[in-house]
Amino acid sequence: MVLGKYYGKFLLTLFVSGNLIFGYSEASELLKSIKIIDDEIKGKFSSYEKLLEQDTLPVKIQILLYKKIKSLIVQVKEKSYIGENDKKIAKLIIDKAEDFELEDYDFDEVSEEMLLSLNEIEKIQFKLNYFASVHFITWNYLLSMVDSQGRQAGLYSKEKGPCIGGGLNYSNHYWGVSLSGCYAYMAATVGEDSTSIKYSQDNVSVDAVVFKFPIFWKPQDDISIGVAPLIIYHRGDYTAPVGGQIMDENDISVGYVVRGTWRLSNVELDVGLGDVKEYKSGLWELGLSYSF
Repeated sequence: MVLGKYYGKFLLTLFVSGNLIFGYSEASELLKSIKIIDDEIKGKFSSYEKLLEQDTLPVKIQILLYKKIKSLIVQVKEKSYIGENDKKIAKLIIDKAEDFELEDYDFDEVSEEMLLSLNEIEKIQFKLNYFASVHFITWNYLLSMVDSQGRQAGLYSKEKGPCIGGGLNYSNHYWGVSLSGCYAYMAATVGEDSTSIKYSQDNVSVDAVVFKFPIFWKPQDDISIGVAPLIIYHRGDYTAPVGGQIMDENDISVGYVVRGTWRLSNVELDVGLGDVKEYKSGLWELGLSYSF
């Protein structure tokens, strides 16, 4: 029984090792094949681009280009990756293949397979892009005020205004993450709903800096849904009542916003609804961004 157990482990180890060696050997042969084709093409024509600029190509060269595409297909399937230069070369070969005359090689089939592989790679590869944005933001900021008689009460400062900034996205076809910041110059109305303390102030200047860290899912390439933790630095130019005091004028707060976006080319429209912990109120935003 003991001998059988160790023998079984030996066979399993041998099987796994054999597969690893075979996989390594296959990958090594693929790299050699691609290098041989590249060396032959570049040796005669210096580059694929110059080769494919020619009006007609000899049958031997057409066969080499066919093998190049086949090798790239295998590479994409094995590694789920293709370099930008190889991607460019593959597309140039496929465009040129319309003029090829190869009876024993189905270029249409490999071209279609290559394009499908490129499309799949395009979907899973992450890309980094930058954007500029402008948002309209509104929230209710909670102040604490003490009047001349020593009574303390909470006052809401209703604040709204534009927030201008930018950030970066790192995403693929399915999901992504982002980092953004903006500066908001807002106008506030204070004490409009107060009943315990008679105090009000209009057109108060408010400055805020908003940082967001969205994580989003893309059910479609042009639509995304996600949540963004946020940090807000807030400062308002409030005027205290005679003999009284307004507190909590400066504040660093945290919260979140649930966002939905719709993209058309380089322009993206987004709407968000969230909550800021220290504000005791919701946050609403509507924005546009332009990606570079």
